[in-house]
Amino acid sequence: MSPRTLSTPALTLALCAALIGFVPYAQVWAEDDGAPSSGAVAALTEGADGDMLQEIDAQIANARQQITDAAREHEQLTLALDRKTVELSNQQARIKDLSHTLTQTRRELEARFQNSLKDRGVHLDQDLRTYWQQVAALDNERANEAAMLADHQGLSAQLALGKQKADALNTRLDELQIHRKHMQLRAALRTLERQATVEQGATVECAETLTLRRCMQSSADAALAESTDHFRRETLKAVLAELGSNLDPDSLDLDVEVVGQDVIDQHFEGSASHHSRLRLTLRSRPDRALACRLVDVDARGCTAFFAYRERTVLEPDQADAGARWAPLTIRSNVFNDEVLIDGNVYGPTPVTVNLPTGRYQVAVRKGGFQTATSEVALNRGQTVRLELEPEQTAAQ
Repeated sequence: MSPRTLSTPALTLALCAALIGFVPYAQVWAEDDGAPSSGAVAALTEGADGDMLQEIDAQIANARQQITDAAREHEQLTLALDRKTVELSNQQARIKDLSHTLTQTRRELEARFQNSLKDRGVHLDQDLRTYWQQVAALDNERANEAAMLADHQGLSAQLALGKQKADALNTRLDELQIHRKHMQLRAALRTLERQATVEQGATVECAETLTLRRCMQSSADAALAESTDHFRRETLKAVLAELGSNLDPDSLDLDVEVVGQDVIDQHFEGSASHHSRLRLTLRSRPDRALACRLVDVDARGCTAFFAYRERTVLEPDQADAGARWAPLTIRSNVFNDEVLIDGNVYGPTPVTVNLPTGRYQVAVRKGGFQTATSEVALNRGQTVRLELEPEQTAAQ
């Protein structure tokens, strides 16, 4: 089998690694074993992550459009509600005037009735008709008021639902942006964790005080230093280009490990120069802080990402690209404490962290107090308050 041929088990393993972001933990296969090279695995995962990023970008654009539409609908409902409020206010003013007029008519009618008892020539028919007409008009206006009030309440309910929809869309947009940032972080880690075999030569001028062995070692050390520096710069340039970052590669620290080293050629050039050519197998060992800096993730977000990343390695079923995220807020009754979520430190309370939905072990600790713990089933925004007791009180 040629080095470029993918066996069925190897292909299955590579695809699984691409789907759950397990590439950084995968070992780099040796070409002489007939398994896919690190470049083949990177190509597979890069395509999967690229498609996923495009899908997330499309969802973000859709969410932003929905937020714009919701804002426009909210504005229209607000204007309609304002108009309905004015109409309702005018209607209530009319009803107040009619009620006042009806009260005066009733009083006049009562006075005429008293006079009719004294003067038999007084007729009340016309006055009674006028009174009942005013009663009917008042009832009609009150019915109109009830209809307007129902419309007003309906608009208020629509406005409240619109606000809830806008809040949900903004929350979803935040989740998508966080997920996109984490996808970029995973891509940065994949690109940074690189292994390659290179050849490098170096020639050094040997001082007269150096022994022959030290002169040979100096040229080999120079070749090793040049190759590791070139490997570091090329790796950083690749990930910076992929992320579209303007950071200077020389301002970033990336550890490079020498996995294998073979001497191809060593010889003297002239009387005081020595040349060494080495074949080196190099592997980069990026730390978490570097990857987070490359994609502009702060320390707290970096901790949250790696907490999630470790959970997906242990629990692959939670590695769904569409996993929901929710804010978890931790509070306590003391100051200068320390919050731990699944063993990861998040600083003092109060603290709010966006995490994938699921179960978490939350703890708050402080010197002189008993550690307070709680298991949280996170499926939406949630606030947890933990009470810490002094150690002496707890002992009593």
